[in-house]
Amino acid sequence: MKKLLLLLITLTILTNVSYASFPVMEKDQIEVIETIEAPAYDDSKSIWGILSLSFGIIGFFTLFSPIVSIAFSLLAIIFGIIGLTNKVNWMEIVGLILGVLMTILVLAFIGLFILSAGMH
Repeated sequence: MKKLLLLLITLTILTNVSYASFPVMEKDQIEVIETIEAPAYDDSKSIWGILSLSFGIIGFFTLFSPIVSIAFSLLAIIFGIIGLTNKVNWMEIVGLILGVLMTILVLAFIGLFILSAGMH
């Protein structure tokens, strides 16, 4: 009987004592402010110009396959237009011109092929 009474007293005391241990509510709030600086890319070359020029050149060298050439030329046009919205560089302009010229040239080849196939 003594052990049972001792156990009940212990459990009652422990529940009353340990009740306030969690959660701990502190009134002091610590605020951590960290400034993060974005890297500056003003002096570096634009990736859009490089992509536009590269796809324009690849579109020129793939004239033997009209579908591939059109795809690369359209990518050159898209990347050239995106590049022109940010900072104008010579690569965006050349890539855009190459893309437009290759698209017109491939469409002309396809038109001539269709017209010549109808005459035979």
